Amino acid sequence: MKSTLQEILEVEKKAQERTKEALLYKQNTIDEIADIRKKLAEEKLQQAEIKIDELKKKSEADTEKSLSSSKKNCEETIESLDLKSKNSSDEWVSAIVKRVLAGE
Repeated sequence: MKSTLQEILEVEKKAQERTKEALLYKQNTIDEIADIRKKLAEEKLQQAEIKIDELKKKSEADTEKSLSSSKKNCEETIESLDLKSKNSSDEWVSAIVKRVLAGE
């Protein structure tokens, strides 16, 4: 009788140990998965930050290029108006004087 009872207790003890090992294995697996998720999230965040920096630099370069082009166009327009003003100022003054003297 003791032998059978002892065998039952031994089997129960082994079952509890296996259950404990299985629970430990399960927890370790859960922890590993959590670590992997965290690493993947960090990698994705780093990739996103790199992409944002690249897009920011490209946007700044495009903006600078556009600004430079606009500035050049403005300077060309100003030069053109200055040249037109210098070339036509005598004509404009004469026309104004004629109109004033004519009473227009």
